[in-house]
Amino acid sequence: MTAVIQIEDAWKTYRVRDQDVDALAGVDLAVGPGEWLAVCGPSGSGKTTLLNVAIGLDRPTQGTINLFGRDLNAMRQEALARFRADCVGIVFQDPLLLPGLTALENVVASRLPHSRWKSLERRAREILDMVGLGQRLNFAPSRLSGGERQRVAIARSLVGGPRLLVADEPTGQLDAESTVRLLDLIESLKVQLGFTFVVVTHDPIVAARAGRIVSLHAGRVSA
Repeated sequence: MTAVIQIEDAWKTYRVRDQDVDALAGVDLAVGPGEWLAVCGPSGSGKTTLLNVAIGLDRPTQGTINLFGRDLNAMRQEALARFRADCVGIVFQDPLLLPGLTALENVVASRLPHSRWKSLERRAREILDMVGLGQRLNFAPSRLSGGERQRVAIARSLVGGPRLLVADEPTGQLDAESTVRLLDLIESLKVQLGFTFVVVTHDPIVAARAGRIVSLHAGRVSA
């Protein structure tokens, strides 16, 4: 079965004060369909860089990156952006909701370049109901709790029907109780929608829910 993500000998080197710094140093990683993978490690270990390279938000200095069988290094930026929008949903630590829009409008607006409002609104309502916000469609972000705002962000990432969901410290701004609720929700959605889930985290509560853990240290896979 073709891997969702296939990374071979990936390096990412930055020039900092006349010195080369390796954020990634020869990483090999394969993620299979339907997996829940947690990428763990201390701050500065390369977790976010690895995630960004895996989905084409950043290019490796060297190495091969395949996403759903496509060589990302061979794709031009515009084609890569379209491809990513069609198959990847992204959740960040900060929900990054637009304050002047309602929960429903935030979800719809994220896909407007790719579909029409009417069809998007119907799907957005369904997804927001799935994440438990069916009664808060018209609430502005300021009227939602931190956990609810992150649920809107998850709905926004899933409205396009991605086959892969990636999250970078999605519980970083949540307390333990809200974290568990969010993880329960992601687990339920994963079963219902059948996506692969890759999460970058330093939270042991999050890592404990994963089917597999990859640890990074100084840009290298250490376990």
